[in-house]
Amino acid sequence: MGRRSTSPSSRRASRRRRATRPWGRLTIIGGTVAALVLAGFLWAPSLYNSLTVNRIPKATTAKLTPTQPAAALVGDTFPSAPGAAPCTRLNVLASPENAGMVRAVADAYQGAKRNAGGRCVDVKVAARKSGLAADDAARGFAATPADQQPAVWIPDASVWLATARSAKGQGSSIVPESGMSVASTAVTVAMPPEMAAALGWDAKPPTWADVYKVASDPRSWERAGKPEWGYFRIAKANPTMASSGLFALATAYSAAAGHSGMLTTADLASSFVTSQVRLGESATSSYLTTPAHFLNSIRDAADTKAASGTLSAVITDEKSVWEYNRGITSPDGTTLANGAPPKVQLTPYYPSDGVFAADSPAVVLSATWVGDAQRAAGEDFVRFARTTEGQTAVRASGFRDIRGEADLAVADAGHFGTASTILETPSAELVTGLQKGFAAVRKPARVLFAVDVSGSMRDEIQPGVTKIQAAKNAVDGALALFGYDDQVGIEGFSNKDGGALEPGVVQQLASVKAQRESISAKVHGLSPIAYTPLYEAVGLAVDTVGAGYRSDALNSVILLSDGTNDTARPGTLEDTIAKLSAQSATGKKIKVFTLAYGAQADTEALQKIAASSGGQYFDATDPTRIQDVLKDLASSL
Repeated sequence: MGRRSTSPSSRRASRRRRATRPWGRLTIIGGTVAALVLAGFLWAPSLYNSLTVNRIPKATTAKLTPTQPAAALVGDTFPSAPGAAPCTRLNVLASPENAGMVRAVADAYQGAKRNAGGRCVDVKVAARKSGLAADDAARGFAATPADQQPAVWIPDASVWLATARSAKGQGSSIVPESGMSVASTAVTVAMPPEMAAALGWDAKPPTWADVYKVASDPRSWERAGKPEWGYFRIAKANPTMASSGLFALATAYSAAAGHSGMLTTADLASSFVTSQVRLGESATSSYLTTPAHFLNSIRDAADTKAASGTLSAVITDEKSVWEYNRGITSPDGTTLANGAPPKVQLTPYYPSDGVFAADSPAVVLSATWVGDAQRAAGEDFVRFARTTEGQTAVRASGFRDIRGEADLAVADAGHFGTASTILETPSAELVTGLQKGFAAVRKPARVLFAVDVSGSMRDEIQPGVTKIQAAKNAVDGALALFGYDDQVGIEGFSNKDGGALEPGVVQQLASVKAQRESISAKVHGLSPIAYTPLYEAVGLAVDTVGAGYRSDALNSVILLSDGTNDTARPGTLEDTIAKLSAQSATGKKIKVFTLAYGAQADTEALQKIAASSGGQYFDATDPTRIQDVLKDLASSL
């Protein structure tokens, strides 16, 4: 076995090798530590998540107010076996604002798998304007076909239960005092964000008094450095038809009374408060029956300047803003249409003194046609609507659930925010007072009814009822919707073999209050003639309204036609649209609201005429609906 050298030179070499080894070891150790540190950085987030994911769950919903309790929802379970066939038909009546949500809940309910009173359930959802449905309920739904009479009523707000019960008739006996809320949506001030920023409302929420003060000042946009936006134009719903309009009127009275607390009957009776509300209402550019119908008029606006001719702000609910921002509007007041998201989006702003919330209360009616089977089905459907599964469908439809929470995706698309507080719903007494007093404070209207009296108006829409008879009855009935300061005129339009338009304007614009009987007589004196000079009739109507134009009133034409421009008289659609554009350029804004009456109406031309004037198009191609549609239309002025 050999031995290690022990010579001086060998020992010195060995010491040199040992002297260099600590640095090598340090290099290896340092590299190892660096690798561990790098791995730690990469691994730490997953470690943190694994430790915290079950301790701090991510928010999936957005609350209306920061202090709202997050109560747990109860899950739903299917019965062990479905009920027997045939299924119980359950008619559910909703409002246009919440019908989509109610249908989504009905789909999730899966009635064929249910067992209510021993039967499966077939849910049928219909929609009707809240004000009209309340009138129907007060009359015991007597005019509703027997197979369509509702067992469950879900208006978009509890105020309509009170309205139906307080009216004379059967409302108090068939409509319960209160219902179970199945959804909610806050009524806000919706605006293009550029406009809100110009007023500073994006940084600091206004009060309701601030909103009405700005709306009443003709120089508001000039003071904000945006004179190109013209006047501040605020739109709101008619309080006799829609919850958002009723709540808007309540905030107007509270603001005029100088307090943010609960409105009182003394406020409604105060002449000073009423005068201030009337002043605020003078800034209203449009009264609307549904937000989706009104917002259709700005969906194609290229920018804020283009939208400013129609809208500065609209008092409406969050769900309607969510729908509009996604491109969902109503071209005819009845159906919803999907389109591309509008370039001019809206954002809801929540006044600092609080907002009202529409609560979609569900009630099972105590009516003779609601038997035990329907009652059982109705109660089961309402129960389901408040479960975890039912509320998932509610939130997916753009509403907040019964806890006031919205899906984050919905809140993002609708640009939802938070409110400082939720205002208490007005009492039945206050609701009645607000609705009855609306005619005295609303912005005055100057309206010319232009009625087609062509030969086809002799056609029957029901046995023994002609188009002209139904139209005259509807116009006469609509006169009751006009108030103390409103003026109405009547035009009939037709012609014979190339002759002049006739009978023409048979009633110049006059006070409805002073000349109601005379106006009514002129309506009933209209008779069918021959052809349809549609475009010439529009020009005559606009000229008639323009001759006495008032800047402090809503100057409008309501055009009812059942056909196309069938005449040898001069005029084209392009000429008519050019005339309407020229009229607006003079500063005299005259809106033409068109109504397609019957299946042969030229719906395309009527839509273009309405759009070019800033008016709206209404669909009564089912002529049996003329009375309801015309009531809707007259409420939109």
